[in-house]
Amino acid sequence: MSPLYVYTLFDSKTGKPRCSGIKDGDRIVTFDLFKGKGSGNPLLQIYEKINRFRKILTKSEHSRQIVISDYKKHIEAFDLKITNRKLQIYDLALPEITTSKGIKDSKLVSAVLEKMAKQKHLPHHNILANVSVAYRDVELRGLEINYYPSFPKWSLKTFSGRSKTSGVNIQGWSENDMIRPPGFSDNDLLIHFDWICADIRVASILSKDKKLQNSFVRSDPYQVVMDEINNNGDGDNKLSRDECKSLLLKSINSMDFTGEVLTDIYSDLGKWIKRSKDIIQADDGFLETILHKKFKLAHSKNELSVLNGAMQGSVAHAMQNTFRKVWEKIPGRIITEIHDSIVVCCSPNRSDIKSTIDLVSDIMFHPFQDILESNPAFPLKISVGRKWKDWKTVMVRRESGIQYVKKEKKQKAEQNSLKQIEEKEEKATKTG
Repeated sequence: MSPLYVYTLFDSKTGKPRCSGIKDGDRIVTFDLFKGKGSGNPLLQIYEKINRFRKILTKSEHSRQIVISDYKKHIEAFDLKITNRKLQIYDLALPEITTSKGIKDSKLVSAVLEKMAKQKHLPHHNILANVSVAYRDVELRGLEINYYPSFPKWSLKTFSGRSKTSGVNIQGWSENDMIRPPGFSDNDLLIHFDWICADIRVASILSKDKKLQNSFVRSDPYQVVMDEINNNGDGDNKLSRDECKSLLLKSINSMDFTGEVLTDIYSDLGKWIKRSKDIIQADDGFLETILHKKFKLAHSKNELSVLNGAMQGSVAHAMQNTFRKVWEKIPGRIITEIHDSIVVCCSPNRSDIKSTIDLVSDIMFHPFQDILESNPAFPLKISVGRKWKDWKTVMVRRESGIQYVKKEKKQKAEQNSLKQIEEKEEKATKTG
């Protein structure tokens, strides 16, 4: 059975659906809805059409694939049911289309549906549709910020696909803010799961740079750069890890594949950036994410935005798949995600902390589980605290194993204490 194609033209001012359309085989049906003043459509008739449209969508999602654009907006506009059942819905995330005085809404919708039927729908379109349900549910649940109810909204209509919030500035929250999902108390904990160098982890996969991939197994790309440069360079001019981090990021962001980092240390990454630059500059050239979302220069600011689109878009796929899976397991405990990290709430009970860390970190560690055969690992840092950003790192998970930060600090303290005892004994011996 062929997919059902669905498109809705939303009003740019009110956000309400102006006209919806469905393409089933060769047949297209359109529904004129909220078309503004003087449209002549009584509200009763509009809501009868909305109910009919909703029934068609609900019935179809059980029996066939649905290809749509901006599924999250449809969930909100048509009050679609929130379900944790995996849907065979594919969100093409088409650019916004504005109405035209010279063209009827129904004609415009029909033309878009014809084009949608010619476009391939891929796994990342299915991930986007399914995570839209999770985001909408988190929006409806809301948060308590400093004891007041708050309802942040998430949009996935960005260049790379990474989320952005409106209404409440998540990035603006500080360590003075008390943030909880409804029903949780001040004693409950926030657990922050943060991927380590997610963009560069993706670059290591896209470029197939084995050395860069291996850098994530026991440490990270910046540490490897520091070790190699300092071991091979002048002993009096050692570079810090932050300097090496800046060096690598500048090489990537300037697309400069001629420097030491991208010729001697991560040479395959440098070759990939060079190939990418050539591809971008070619006619109809494009770069792809891990799941084959395309980025072209014609739709971008510059060459770097195309490269960043492929990298950040891949991280967006990983986060969307992760967010959905975490939401399926603990829907009422998610606070937010911020590009490379997820924050959840948990009781201070030790067994609950452990089970939550195990559950979320298992999902985040392999974000492309059941999607990519290679199933790459994404190292992550786990931190705990009671207030926003006032959390302390407790463990780091890599392919080489789990490092517990508290144990490391304790071992360092013991080593320092032992060293002090040895120095005192040595001093006493010399004095004697």
